[in-house]
Amino acid sequence: MRWLLILAIAYSGAPVTFAAGPRDELLGLVPDDTAICLVVQGLRDRSKAVAASPLAEWVGTNFKPALGGAPELQKLKDVETLFTSFLGVSLADLRDEIFGDALVLCYQPGPPGNPQAERGFVMLKARDPAKLAALINKLNALQKSSGELTSIDEKIHRGQTYFKRSKGEAAGEYYLLANGLFAFAGQEASIQSVIERRLEAKPSSSAVAKSVARLGVGNAFLYCWFNPRKLDADVKAHVAAATGEGERATRRQFAQIWSAIDDLAIYLDADKELELGFAAAYRAEAMPPELRTVLGSQPRPSALWQVIPEDAMLALAGRVSGNELIDVALSFAPAEERAAARQEIEKAIGAVVGKEKLHAMLKGVGPDWAAWVAAPKANGWFPAITAAVRIDDADPAVPSSVMKTLGFYSQFVQVQYNREHNDAIESKVERIGTVDTTVFSNARLFPPGCRPAYGIANGHLVFGGSPEMIGAFRKPSIESAPTARAPFLRVSGNAFREYLDKHGPALADWISDRQDRPREDVWKEIQNVTEILKAVDRCEVFAQGSGDVVKLAVRAKFVKPLSK
Repeated sequence: MRWLLILAIAYSGAPVTFAAGPRDELLGLVPDDTAICLVVQGLRDRSKAVAASPLAEWVGTNFKPALGGAPELQKLKDVETLFTSFLGVSLADLRDEIFGDALVLCYQPGPPGNPQAERGFVMLKARDPAKLAALINKLNALQKSSGELTSIDEKIHRGQTYFKRSKGEAAGEYYLLANGLFAFAGQEASIQSVIERRLEAKPSSSAVAKSVARLGVGNAFLYCWFNPRKLDADVKAHVAAATGEGERATRRQFAQIWSAIDDLAIYLDADKELELGFAAAYRAEAMPPELRTVLGSQPRPSALWQVIPEDAMLALAGRVSGNELIDVALSFAPAEERAAARQEIEKAIGAVVGKEKLHAMLKGVGPDWAAWVAAPKANGWFPAITAAVRIDDADPAVPSSVMKTLGFYSQFVQVQYNREHNDAIESKVERIGTVDTTVFSNARLFPPGCRPAYGIANGHLVFGGSPEMIGAFRKPSIESAPTARAPFLRVSGNAFREYLDKHGPALADWISDRQDRPREDVWKEIQNVTEILKAVDRCEVFAQGSGDVVKLAVRAKFVKPLSK
């Protein structure tokens, strides 16, 4: 498990001022009809920043014995020795002098019906052109002496020299080497296109560079950019390959969403924290109508974040009403089945509360909702679990309809369980403060200290792992407003670790008993999780939007920052 921690640090970094010149120069050489473009930049500076970061110092102090004797590190040293002896360039030189500034990979699919015509190439800009040239010449010489290469031929296009590497009967490979620029491709046309753009284009004219700037990911350490229009044929083929009407409807809905996206990128970046996410620029008018209601130019967090404890181990919250949720879910079903499916839902609920109250109830549930898990407040190891959803209590029929629906279906589940098991779930209504709370109990089914309950408190339907959770709920003090960043999920590494340190043995006993597994195996898994959490302070999933660009990302904050 320690290698998960090592890899997380190795591929992260600190804020780096990238040499925009090499990156922009390479992006200026990317053809406008490129479908996928992968960019890695600032590897040299980022590696140095990582090595000097407080997190690296913390890892060295806390994991030095384990890391020092790791066999993987010795294998890496052996690889470096072999690499240096054969090619005359160390891995450090390769990282700093050759790959250190910018690396770009491009892919262009073949036209419909001719996938063999696909094209792709890789480019890099080396800080030390002499070391790059020496490495290429050494590699060519080694492959020629081994017989892998049969010839290396010099070629000319528009006055510029490039090379063809021949491998017997296999198709040739082509590369351009000029003033620290290296481009390599399996198709001659790809190298020729690089030469042409190098002679004619300016970096500012690159369609990829403009799109990346629009998405706001241009300074990320690594990003993979997609041109959706160049992949439309693949999406259509995916829809056509559906085997059933339900599957076809789902894929059609995805295809419509895809058609509304103009630019898309996946990125990895780090400042003092590590961030992995995707960014998309879309046209709202082209989106399915069901999604337009939940997409906005600026995200709005759930007001319930105000009442979620800061020390909660896990929390998630969002905004969607009951009607919106049903509409979005049904939009992925076949068109001819949507009306029938909605009728079934309305029948299932309307039969309990009455059809005349159904619309008001569905409209009155939400939009704010949340669920969170915190450490137990009293004796026992079972964590404090709470979930809440806003209920519009301006109309008294809404809360009563919600409670009637929950009462009916919870009793249905209770009866079904009791019929099929020797033990039984019991339920009763308790008065907790001013709230009539429905409480369930079953010593065999529920962990010690767990008595699931629900009730309507302070304008919210609240579920809790114990009736005390219902009584302790307090409504948010203010309505939420659009923000630059709206959190959706939050995980506290510190809180989780403290909980496992204190209650891990009891949790292992319970899991072992319920899953009929050796306690030693369960306890080892818990310890592995605890070890990983030693390095993680907090993780957060959030949405971020501005105009027609939306981002969804996960951000990890470590126990020590990734930069000084």
